[in-house]
Parts: sequence; C-alpha cells; structure tokens
Amino acid sequence: MMDKEEVALFCIDNLVWFLVIATFITFAILSPAYATLTSIFAILQIAAFVGPLALGLYLCILAGDFDLSLEQIAGLGAVLVCWFVEISGWNLPFYVVLLMPFIAALMIGLFQGTLIGRFGLNPFLITLAGWIIWRSLKQYFGGGHYFSVTKQEYIFLGYARIAGTIHVSTTIFLILTVVLWFILRYTKLGTWISAVGSAPDTSRRLGVSPGKIRLLVHTVAALLAALTGVFYVGQLRGFVQPNVADWDIFKAFIAIAVAGVDIRGGRGRVPNVLGGVIFYAMVLYGAQMLGIPWPFSEYVLPGVLTLLAVALLHRLDIFRDMIIARKIKELEPTS
Repeated sequence: MMDKEEVALFCIDNLVWFLVIATFITFAILSPAYATLTSIFAILQIAAFVGPLALGLYLCILAGDFDLSLEQIAGLGAVLVCWFVEISGWNLPFYVVLLMPFIAALMIGLFQGTLIGRFGLNPFLITLAGWIIWRSLKQYFGGGHYFSVTKQEYIFLGYARIAGTIHVSTTIFLILTVVLWFILRYTKLGTWISAVGSAPDTSRRLGVSPGKIRLLVHTVAALLAALTGVFYVGQLRGFVQPNVADWDIFKAFIAIAVAGVDIRGGRGRVPNVLGGVIFYAMVLYGAQMLGIPWPFSEYVLPGVLTLLAVALLHRLDIFRDMIIARKIKELEPTS
C-alpha cells in the first residue's frame, strides 16, 4: 500500500491524465455528443497530427535542446508530396513520392543536428534559421498553388480508417509512442538521452557523446515531422495550401507544457506527452463542437488552459520537491 506522500507524488507525476479526464467530463456535460465513439476517434485523429511533432520536440527537449523548425519540415513534406504528384511530371511510383518527405527530413535533421551537436551552435538560432529556410522552400514548391491530390494511395495514411473505426494515422502515432516509450525507458540509449539533457558534462565523462545524441534526436524529430506532413495530405484530402502546418509547433509546445516536461532537459515521460497531446485535441474538438470561433478554439482556449496548467504544475513541483527532500532525510542515518 502506498502512503499519503506516495499517492501525492503519483498524482503530481500524472496530473495531465487527471486533466484529460476532467476535460472529457466537462465537454460531455456541455455536449452529450462529445461522449460518443465517433467523437473519441475524431479526437484521437487530431492527436495523431499534433503527436509526431510533440514527440519530436519532446526528444529534443529531453536532450537539452529544442527545434522550432519542425512545423515547417512537416509543411514542406506535405507540399513535396503534392508537388511530385501534380507539378513535377515525373510520374514516380506512389511509394517513392511518399518517401520524398522523409528523405528531405533526413537531410534537414542531419544538417541541423550536425551544426548543433558537432559544432555546438545555438539550437534556437539554428532552428529559427531553419524555420525561415524550410518555410521559404515550402512556399517555393507550393508556388501559390492549391493542390488537389485525391488518389487513395496518397491520402490513405492520413484519411483511411481500419475497419471503419480508428484512423490509420492514429494507429501509427500510438505505435510510435509505445516504441519511443520502450526505448527511453528500457534501453541504454534512453538513459544517454536523459543524461545529456540533465548533465551533459557528467555524461561526457562517462563516455557518452552529447554531440552524437543531439544529432540523433534532431534527425529523429525531423523524420517525425515528415510523418506529420504525410498525414496532412490525407487529412486535407489532398487540398494542400502553401501555409500548411504553420504555427503547429505551438500546438506541440502546449502538449509538452501540459505534460510537465522540464524545458531545461533531462526530465519528462512519454505517456504524459501522449496525455498532453490528447488534452489539446480534446479541448480543440470540444470548443469546435460548442461553436467557438476558430482562432479561439485552436489557439486562445488551449493557450489559456495551458497557462493555468503550467501554473498549477509549478506549484506542485515545489510540493513534490519538498516530499522527496523529506523522504531523503528520513533515509539518512541518524548519528
């Protein structure tokens, strides 16, 4: 049996899931249609589009970095799919076309990761420059076009459902979440990533290369962003505009903040990131169901709730540190 302090620590560490439950109950009371299986699948689909970006951003933050350019990598990936289908005239097989966003993301991730990890350049400035460059490329390939890619093989990943129930994109996102959770929790690589984020000098003395870890996380994050871009082609039914994915990085930041991930690096849990993503999706879907206008439903309301959650988490972190300090003191031998 857990004592009161252990129960308190459990509740603090899993606060995001209590917020998810409270949000679901609130919207279900305000709109009974919210508590249907159709609505739940729709919420999970919204989560699947924010989720890969949030996982990628989480990886970077866990290693002591962050990446502002992920949303533009996602948008560039979506535009590239449409460009190869409608404008290039190359008639490439669909699986080659769907690989293009990942090839571009791999090169971008390696490029930015090398500058940050190998040469020690500031991740904010590098990824801000990347945000500008990749957005410019997105606009160039978009060329003012409003694409209309309707072939099933291109929109399948972001649009199709499994046996008419859960979306393919949702399934892929949940599988990736489980894989990432396993790697970070049960492998040496996960320990190294957390060590680099919390104590890079100590990890270096223990034989871990912070530069290589940062190169890895930025590359993986870019690939996850490319997956979001491919999902977008399906979600939008191929009607992709050049501004696709703009400002999506802030949605990922909302999920990260509500999840209680330490922005300084080294601390944060994958299940809580999943909870943060679901929280954002639930608020967005519920606000839209209630008829709240788009800017308020997509940004203002989630932002306000995030501010409140972050303030609460800050106070609870202080309370948690007090409990942990008291437990450590109890374990110290008495003289």
